[in-house]
Amino acid sequence: MVERFQFEESRAYPGKASVIFWTNGPEVKMSQDGEPSIPLAEDGGPHYLEAELNSPLCRLRAGESCSFDTEWFPTRTGSEFHGVSDAGIVIHPLRVTALQNDKIGLEGSFGVFFSGRLVAHLYDERGAKLGTMPVADVSPTEATAIKTEISAPGKVGRLSLHLEDSNGLDRGALAEVAVGAGESR
Repeated sequence: MVERFQFEESRAYPGKASVIFWTNGPEVKMSQDGEPSIPLAEDGGPHYLEAELNSPLCRLRAGESCSFDTEWFPTRTGSEFHGVSDAGIVIHPLRVTALQNDKIGLEGSFGVFFSGRLVAHLYDERGAKLGTMPVADVSPTEATAIKTEISAPGKVGRLSLHLEDSNGLDRGALAEVAVGAGESR
């Protein structure tokens, strides 16, 4: 689950923090060599970490109101997490490889925030758009693993993997990679 909110730089936040964390259980200890470790709990109790959003402070008079809007995005994932974008989360970073016969290999896994399809946006080495290619249909209810090849309409220098929702709206990029460079940045 990803929760998004808009940080307002010009407003004051409680404790000067827009996000606060609560924990229970043993604390992280540092060795003399600077190595962190978490000792085993003596009580065997549960351990958790909670992140909570703080809204900006509001001074209200009688009859006034203040709002703090957030958006929630449920999706599927495994135990790995490598980042988040407007379109979803990166479970395994996108790897793009130039293959023979003007083909490009794509491999990675993602959790998306909207049902629709992944679309590869292809660019030449100077950044000019060469075209788009559909990659896979996706849904937030299933983690998406891709391992496929697509045809390239010319010499591709960069690929950006976008999520188009079921209405055709581009929800943004999940990853962008220089072709043959390996993992997404």
